Amino acid sequence: MHEPGRPPGPPPWPPPGRPARPARRAFGLRLSAALAVLVVAVGTVGLVGTLIRVPYVIVAPGEATPVAPGITVRGTRTYPSGDEILFVTVSIFGASARPSLWRYVAARLDPDTEVVPEERYLGGQSRRQVRRDARRDMALSQQEAAAAAARLLGYPVEVRGAGARVLDVVRDSPAARRLRVGDVIVAVDGRPVRLNSELGPIIRSAPVGTAFRLRVRRGDDRLEVVVRSAVAPGGDLRGRPYLGVLTETVDPGFELPFEVEIDPGDVSGPSAGLAFALSLVDTLTPGDLTGGRRVAATGTIGADGRVGEVGGVPQKAVAARRAGARLFLVPAAEVGAARSKSGARMRVVGVRTLEEALRAIERSGGDPVELRRAA
Repeated sequence: MHEPGRPPGPPPWPPPGRPARPARRAFGLRLSAALAVLVVAVGTVGLVGTLIRVPYVIVAPGEATPVAPGITVRGTRTYPSGDEILFVTVSIFGASARPSLWRYVAARLDPDTEVVPEERYLGGQSRRQVRRDARRDMALSQQEAAAAAARLLGYPVEVRGAGARVLDVVRDSPAARRLRVGDVIVAVDGRPVRLNSELGPIIRSAPVGTAFRLRVRRGDDRLEVVVRSAVAPGGDLRGRPYLGVLTETVDPGFELPFEVEIDPGDVSGPSAGLAFALSLVDTLTPGDLTGGRRVAATGTIGADGRVGEVGGVPQKAVAARRAGARLFLVPAAEVGAARSKSGARMRVVGVRTLEEALRAIERSGGDPVELRRAA
């Protein structure tokens, strides 16, 4: 017999309005599994992107560093100099080993960073050769900067060098099959070549296609080799006249009437030569060379004071701008590249010689320097 008002049979289950607990548990398990799969997938992609190496070299803005703290001069009168002259660098990713895929993607998204194929950067050399040459070039640039500054200020300077020794010949270049590793170039068209730094400016001073007569020492033989310049397909000289040889100075040396030591830190390459020379002029002369303004500079320097091209100038302009430089001195042929990243407050001036650089600083408010070129 049933109570009045209650329907016969068992009560309904589950009770109305209350979800079943097994359904909630099943949904949570499915969500957790999906999240786990997503985490594993993201981790796998990240790991793969780190492990994959790509054949590119990444050139990013480096630092702008005061030169004066690293300069020591003994044996002659010096004057106080500030930290206003800066040498600028680039950060190279891929110089020692290929960069990861993720670093490559990040570089592609950075407007201040340049990505170049490794064959263009290496120029037919191995990474080890490039690093070795950069260290050698830094050491020589310090000597040439000291010689250039001393000569411009009237000090006697004895330049020593026995020619430009060929370290490598680029495949399919004008020099291929005409020059050999170990050859020593001692003259071009009758002009003596004592230093490695004297060879490039001679070649680049004439139009592409010029035939140069090279006087060469090859072992015990003395011969004349004719090489016609061509357009460089890659490297820092891309688009300019070149022969296709990597050279070094044989027995380089500069005899100065005083002693110079330059400590640039963990930096290699020849591109700080102009900044070194400017800072040495500041140290060897009275007055305030920059007028208290920060001046950044990049460019190779020869013992004769000629300024050469360096590459990576847009990235160096970013470094100089971030450091608060108001004037950026660059090789004359690279003004356009520097201005593309200089910003509105930093002035860019192209120079061909150390003397032109000093005059540009003077026009920007620095003290004039009396030049007494050595005979």
